[in-house]
Amino acid sequence: MANLRSTIRQTTKYAAFFHTVLDDQGLHRWLICEKVISKNKLKPFTQKLTTSQVGEINKKRIISESKVIKANQVARFLSFFQTVSLVAITGSLAVGNASKNDDIDLMIVTKNHTLWLTRLFVIPFISLFFPRRHPATKSFLPDAVCLNLWLDESVLAVPENKRNLYTAHEVLQALPLLDRGEVYRRFLIANRWSSRYLANAFSLTTKKPSSQDTVKPGFLTYLLIPINFLAYFLQYLYMKHRITHETISLHAAYFHPRDLSERLNRHLGLY
Repeated sequence: MANLRSTIRQTTKYAAFFHTVLDDQGLHRWLICEKVISKNKLKPFTQKLTTSQVGEINKKRIISESKVIKANQVARFLSFFQTVSLVAITGSLAVGNASKNDDIDLMIVTKNHTLWLTRLFVIPFISLFFPRRHPATKSFLPDAVCLNLWLDESVLAVPENKRNLYTAHEVLQALPLLDRGEVYRRFLIANRWSSRYLANAFSLTTKKPSSQDTVKPGFLTYLLIPINFLAYFLQYLYMKHRITHETISLHAAYFHPRDLSERLNRHLGLY
């Protein structure tokens, strides 16, 4: 019981770092624990929320619902690009905790060997039809589209040096809007390590069994490999002098330089 109480304290403290208030359902889902804990075991720890806290939860939920509608418009637009396999909301919006001025953060997964070729066409068209957050922009632009994570299907697993509690949250709270070929489920299974931090969330998100069938590359894929590499080379040259803490490779691009894991560990008193 004492250990569970400590676990709950850590979970609510983590949420507070992001100015989030957890109700009973949220506490159960995002409980920081490597083992699945039932709702019955959490009943003695029912969250006693104030009227103000309930109002804040509802306010952010309404704001988030409005932003999700706009995110779906972007996803429908991206569906015209046949190399796009998955579009998912990430960040606070994915868990209904968005504020009025927040961006719309999206993760894009492309078919193998098409990431940089896809990005070469997607970025100009997104900029043409939707407000987009530019890397150099520091001012707030509400509902700006921020394409801050790109992967191709060959590297769905988060690199080992990025595997921590913060990233586990980011993985498990991703909200799919467009999914071709069960890529979202494959993304979750590839990141099974996240269950070591958030067993409940992982269990709830991956209830159904998953097929891990590998699609063999076709002839067209082999033709795209050199074209995609050229697109990568050109875009990397353009971004080279702007790169700070971003992680960029031929098969993945993590365009969110802030790594909050250390600050979170200090906040939680882990070191």
